[in-house]
Amino acid sequence: MGIKQQAAQVKKSQVFLGSVSLELRNRALETISKVLIDRQADIIQANRKDMAKAEEQKLSSPLLKRLKFEEEKIEEVCSGIKSLIGLSDPVGKTILARELDKNLELFQVSCPIGVIGMIFESRPDALVQIATLCLKSGNGVILKGG
Repeated sequence: MGIKQQAAQVKKSQVFLGSVSLELRNRALETISKVLIDRQADIIQANRKDMAKAEEQKLSSPLLKRLKFEEEKIEEVCSGIKSLIGLSDPVGKTILARELDKNLELFQVSCPIGVIGMIFESRPDALVQIATLCLKSGNGVILKGG
């Protein structure tokens, strides 16, 4: 599937995501956190394979440090998700309300942006952070890791 088809598919999904309740979005975030903990051993094993390949390719020390995704980073990511769950709903907040004239009011209300594209390198924790922030805010996301 090409990038245009992916973007179209994400946009279609985002329309739904932007309209679901905060409760449902928070439950999805809880599920992500639970799966990260439940599958931690598999994640660490896969990351170690990535680390070995990166070392073979002689990536720089700072890149290797960012690429490492061990128990401590997984716990930090899950803690961040729990904090995110505790935040109020960013969707549908009235930012500004003003009466312009009799029976004419202006409201500025927050809404999802739509689809966000993100390119990142050697940051497995960034993938989770970006995806969960987009989920909380009702935005679709296309991620390209390297």
